[in-house]
Amino acid sequence: MSGPSLPSIRRFLTDPANRLWLDGLLAGALVAAMVYDITANRSQGTHWAWAGARPELLLFACAAPASLTLRRVAPEIPSVILGFTGLLIYPVTQTHWVLTPALAVALYSLGVWRSWPRSLAVAASGLVALPVVGRLVAGRPIARLVTDVGSVEGDEPWALRAWPVWLSALMLAVWAVGLLVRMGRENRLAAVRESELLKQNQEHEQVQVLLEGRSQIARDLHDVVAHHVNLIVIQAETGPDLVQREQGDVLQGFQRIGDAGRKALGELDRMLSALRDAHGVPDPSLTPQPGLKELRALTDGLSEQGLPVSLEMHGETDRVPDGAQLTAYRLVQEALTNVVKHARACAVQVLVEVSATGIGVRITDDGQGFDPDSPADGRHGLVGMGERVRVHGGTLTINSHPGIGTTISALLPYSEEQANG
Repeated sequence: MSGPSLPSIRRFLTDPANRLWLDGLLAGALVAAMVYDITANRSQGTHWAWAGARPELLLFACAAPASLTLRRVAPEIPSVILGFTGLLIYPVTQTHWVLTPALAVALYSLGVWRSWPRSLAVAASGLVALPVVGRLVAGRPIARLVTDVGSVEGDEPWALRAWPVWLSALMLAVWAVGLLVRMGRENRLAAVRESELLKQNQEHEQVQVLLEGRSQIARDLHDVVAHHVNLIVIQAETGPDLVQREQGDVLQGFQRIGDAGRKALGELDRMLSALRDAHGVPDPSLTPQPGLKELRALTDGLSEQGLPVSLEMHGETDRVPDGAQLTAYRLVQEALTNVVKHARACAVQVLVEVSATGIGVRITDDGQGFDPDSPADGRHGLVGMGERVRVHGGTLTINSHPGIGTTISALLPYSEEQANG
């Protein structure tokens, strides 16, 4: 059975819910180390190792590392307590292998968890005060509050055991490391926030493009539906004349009305689907919409402008529903627009295959290509293509590779009843 992975351990250690008791474990370990240091050296009678310290000072020194429990909640507290402890015990022992790391952890935490002006004020004032105060009280009567100088063996002056300047400089460097860690964390968080904002902006932009595409689809389908409704009206108006003719003419007239009505209803369903989330205003300047027959003029126009475009069409286009023809035309138009704007292609092939149940469209260019998984980078028409195909219940496939080219394939299905109508 495998043990916990490194990411899971990292998540456990950085979980805010675990911080307090993890810091408590660290503080408890340092308290135990301080107790061991004092008892071991006093029992051996080591020279200048807690030999002249008063019992009150020993208890304070043992308890001081416990303040590291608050190193992330209130790092000023352990920094002040451990700094003051160092001022008191530095003259009475040569061993500081517990106190110095504990103070370093407190100052590091101060740099990480507090803003730099506040943490600098606390760290600098404390670290400057330690050597200054230590030398001011050295050899004075106040020194006997922490040690009985006469009981210490040897002739080393007590004043030389005051907190050294080099140790303050070392501790200040530790604080600076904590500050650098804080700045790096803030930079990472800023980068994450910037990435999230960029992603939100891209999503918002895609939604806007999608809504604009749906509005365009609605305008296109409006023309198709209006065309069929006009046919119904015209056929209905000729009804009085038809009843004067033979029964076959009357039946054909009603059949044409029914066919036009079915086509209009089918296109109306697609229009309502396209508009389900859109908020648009009807465009009064509506013009007849293009179909498959107009593709030749579209490709020839680009060829005349210097981009060779070959067009192949297979199958009978007369019975293809108007909505499907319009969508196929818009797909080719949008794909060619992207080629002109972005692909830097030398040639384009357009293939349209019409069957009894659908239209297959494929546009291939030999341009610079792109990464389909990357941001749109101006190719917002791809979103509109997908929405047009979705309205017809079709499929859209985009294959592109940088430096090779792009192939866009779409299948637009339609029912046999729509084709016959």
